[in-house]
Amino acid sequence: MPAATATRRLRIAMPLLAALLLLAGCGPKANTFAPYCPTPRRLTDAAQITLYRPGAASRDITDTVLQGSIVDVSGVCRDGDSPSSVQADASVTFRFARGPAMAGRTITVPYLVTVALGDDIREQAAYRLQVSFPPNVDTVTVTSEPVHMVFPVTKTTNAASYTIWAAFQLTPDQLEDNRQRGL
Repeated sequence: MPAATATRRLRIAMPLLAALLLLAGCGPKANTFAPYCPTPRRLTDAAQITLYRPGAASRDITDTVLQGSIVDVSGVCRDGDSPSSVQADASVTFRFARGPAMAGRTITVPYLVTVALGDDIREQAAYRLQVSFPPNVDTVTVTSEPVHMVFPVTKTTNAASYTIWAAFQLTPDQLEDNRQRGL
């Protein structure tokens, strides 16, 4: 190979080699892993909601204000501020259908986010989601704002030991209706 060709190839390869060396310093440190994360779940018995017109004598389709379901609970985790904690942000995705008895195009729906360690409820918070239906649209999918949580971890309890439950905040009658319908 002539010396001019080898020099030209070297001139082309040098910037590429320098870029690769710079990129080698990016990314996670060697032998580091993402933290364990809590398991996000929807509470099956309370993952559906049907709201009827107040004072309705019947519960047929003409009295339905809103039907909703929790379709997903997701989150992201990161190391906490100390080695004994993990931070998580969880979001809940809902699907709603506007019923014929709904007055207006906006409604507020209550839901719960609960943190459990096994069968032990550690924390629970109620939230309100404002649901708006654009004109000529009767079904929407809405994702909540992320809920920020910090989980204490030890050598025997990592963040995966926890469960984040999402559920609609139902009345006892609504919960019983869901159970009778097998929801």
